[in-house]
Amino acid sequence: MAFYAKSFNYDGIDSDTYDLRIANIGETTSSNQGSGDVEILETYIYRRIKPYFYGITYTSKLEFPVTFLSENEITAPMLSFILTFFGKSSYKRLAIIQDDMDDVYLMCIFKSPVIKRIGNVAYGVSGTCVLDSQFSYTYSKTLTYDSPLPTSITFQNNSHDGGYLYPSVNFTMKTTGGNLSITNTSDSDRAFTFTGLSSSEIVTVNNDLGIVSSSTGSPILSKFNKNFLRLIPGTNVLSVSGTSVQSLSLTYQFLKRIGG
Repeated sequence: MAFYAKSFNYDGIDSDTYDLRIANIGETTSSNQGSGDVEILETYIYRRIKPYFYGITYTSKLEFPVTFLSENEITAPMLSFILTFFGKSSYKRLAIIQDDMDDVYLMCIFKSPVIKRIGNVAYGVSGTCVLDSQFSYTYSKTLTYDSPLPTSITFQNNSHDGGYLYPSVNFTMKTTGGNLSITNTSDSDRAFTFTGLSSSEIVTVNNDLGIVSSSTGSPILSKFNKNFLRLIPGTNVLSVSGTSVQSLSLTYQFLKRIGG
């Protein structure tokens, strides 16, 4: 991975804690794996030159070699702490401290550590960085609207995966209770609708996982039309109807492609 940055943060720990830097050794140019490898799903039939195309599926995660070096000798106790970066039990956040990556992070696991020595003195560790997907992630952002809600919201979906984006929705009803409807006029007028909500009820919807919860603790799916809010790539114009809603928020993050 061609980072020009020196510093990073992994699993909440700054590389400066261990006097570590990202380093490329011995080469000024490189050719690495790029993100975006997919499998094309299609079928050929007899006497048909062009196959039937069904779509694509992602078949691999992005991974690349990485080396961390220190300008000073790494002592045995310090080396033991550095090696805890490797073999985590789950994917952890990796932030590269560089200008063109300050709004994104990676979810990764470091594996296969190799200690770098000069003579008998340790100066670094190399290994493989395995991401949880082919993408990096922007940090979550939340758009908040208070009563009176706008009747129209224009949202630009700049995610790089080319599919639907499913933001999380949170809204609070006024003391009168009532209804909320968000219609994506850019997605064949698909409507996300709740009806008959209670006074001051707070509703949270994870549209990605299909989870709906209410502050009342009572069943709420019977009040929902089951059309989870989704956003197409590019421009989305959302028509909002909810005069009984006190506040509404949309929380989202984009997937971004990075080079290997």
